[in-house]
Amino acid sequence: MTRLTCVILLLAGVGRPQHALAQTAVWNDVRSQELARAAIAARQAGQDNDLDRYSAYAEGQVHYLAEYGDESGDQAVRSDRIALELHWRRGVGSRQTIVGRREMSWIPTDIEYHIDHLSLVVDNFGDRIRIGDGDEVRDVLSPVAPGAPEVYQYRLTDSLSMRIGGKLTELYRLEVRPVSVDSAGVVGTLDIERSSFAVARLAVTFTPVSYVDPTVRSVSVDLQNALVHNLVWLPAVQHVEVRRQIRFLDLPFGGTIRASYRVLSWDLNPPRDVWIPLGHRVDAVEKAELGRYMGWRTEEADGAPELLRADSALFERIRSEATRVVRGRYLGGTSRLRLQAPATSSLLRVRRAEGLYLGIGARFDLDGHWYATAGSGYAFGADRIEGSGRVGARFGELRFGLEGFVDRPADIGPWSVASGVTATGGALFRGEDFLDPFFETGVQAWVSIPIGGGTGRISATTSRHDEATLSLNPVGDAQPRALTPITTGRDTRATVSWNRHLAPFAGSKIRADMTADLAAGGDFSYTRWVAEFRAVPTEPDAEWGWEGHGGFALVTGDAPPQRLLLVGGRGTLPGYDFRMYAGQTAAFAQVVLSRTLMFPWLRLRALGAIGWTMLDEIDSEFARLGFTDSDGPEASVGGGVSLVHDLIRVEAAHGLGDDGVWEWMLSINPQFRAPL
Repeated sequence: MTRLTCVILLLAGVGRPQHALAQTAVWNDVRSQELARAAIAARQAGQDNDLDRYSAYAEGQVHYLAEYGDESGDQAVRSDRIALELHWRRGVGSRQTIVGRREMSWIPTDIEYHIDHLSLVVDNFGDRIRIGDGDEVRDVLSPVAPGAPEVYQYRLTDSLSMRIGGKLTELYRLEVRPVSVDSAGVVGTLDIERSSFAVARLAVTFTPVSYVDPTVRSVSVDLQNALVHNLVWLPAVQHVEVRRQIRFLDLPFGGTIRASYRVLSWDLNPPRDVWIPLGHRVDAVEKAELGRYMGWRTEEADGAPELLRADSALFERIRSEATRVVRGRYLGGTSRLRLQAPATSSLLRVRRAEGLYLGIGARFDLDGHWYATAGSGYAFGADRIEGSGRVGARFGELRFGLEGFVDRPADIGPWSVASGVTATGGALFRGEDFLDPFFETGVQAWVSIPIGGGTGRISATTSRHDEATLSLNPVGDAQPRALTPITTGRDTRATVSWNRHLAPFAGSKIRADMTADLAAGGDFSYTRWVAEFRAVPTEPDAEWGWEGHGGFALVTGDAPPQRLLLVGGRGTLPGYDFRMYAGQTAAFAQVVLSRTLMFPWLRLRALGAIGWTMLDEIDSEFARLGFTDSDGPEASVGGGVSLVHDLIRVEAAHGLGDDGVWEWMLSINPQFRAPL
């Protein structure tokens, strides 16, 4: 195959708009109708592609993601790297052959992809759009198919001119939506090339009734074509996303399939002896050959967070644009009103300050942007009703909201060290839930925006802090750890936070989080600055790997005990009593070296940690309450194993200082704690 020179028109960001029509555009005006009908006629007559045959080579990545809610984002569960060859012939069909494939899994999954997730979309879907072999979207009329003008409305909103190889190319952007949003159809944008009326780009989602499977929440498509050799528009870059969720229950376990492909070369005059069946067919070479494929031209499919974030932003723009096109109508495939559980521990948990807690919540999507949530529960041991409510909105990557909460559990922390499931087990059998709790009642307004390659969040909170009481009798003879004292009062603060996934380093991907609290106007006046980083291996099947976790924090001003910094035990300094050291300044770091013994079932781990806290010597109030600092750095060493794709970890550590103890730890991989 010969690699050809081409220009890929990423119309969302390349070129300079010549004039914007969005302010005066009218649905189904004469010009919009003419463009749509011309594109339909051109496709039927073959004017958009007058080739007899062509072939192409493409590589792609298919990710299966666990969606952990709006705040936590997506986590790669499995990534497949695909290489395929495409042969197309006019009036006959196409044949695609998968010649290379490599799979990586971070946690066990038995998902089987539909064949069209593992291949290219040809002919812009044809006249009828099918996704997931018809199990997700079936036979939805294309906006450039015969009869489409009777089903769809079109609106000319923009134009674009650019020179490619000395030739002026002009494109028109049409917004498209069904005449009735309650009928099956696409919603989004369509870019048409002026001279050939070829489709240069199709970026759409679908109306709710289009989805065949009731668990499908949304399907989004972005097909970007290229002007090859300045002659013909052919597939170039393709993105397809399918998001699923239980229809009437909003749990933090949504599954998302994302397939992204880039065509790397085309041949407009391929050999004529290549067999092409009638219709569109996808085959694969023998499984052993797929794994031995050595012709890769693109990078490994590693589920890198920065790539997932970029894809998330792309699909969010498509959904946001579609919502605007239908004037804010709700386009989700699942029910607008759903029971909601932000985490499994919001349904059922056991804590030292609550005893047994049972709760439930609900979410209502008002339209395509605004939503409302409410949740409540009862802590039987504390005889306490807890509740919260939120009104929020999402416009592209901009999110904001207002929420109120009553007796919401909070943790002195500041670093979270255990999943909800681990905390419940520890509380039941050891009297230790790995928290230092108090309760908050108040309101908060917040806004979240992309900034500096990461995500920034600004919030304003005013809340009353109330002390918790010990409300748990563990199973057996275990005695619960005493609660850490706090000072009751009103805390009025502004919080600025920022997180970003940094470039991979030495085989691991790194996330950095920074938070600053500035309190004034209430009963307390202080600042608290917290930084945290976490490094995890990029390849779960690598023979050797390393990971790290660390943090640094500083408190200034008249801070109450609940704003102190606690270090010790699992998550910060294993091998010491849990959070035994406190300070206005604190730091810790952990490094783990691991080696696969039997992938994916067993991996050996060796760890080392260091931690330190410092209390102001003149602050006798904290000493009176029993807080002590580490009086210098403390260190520990340990080891253990991880099981089943590094999902479950069993470890032991011992502190090297005078306060050191043996600590046994059963935990869940931090990457998968959020929904638990």
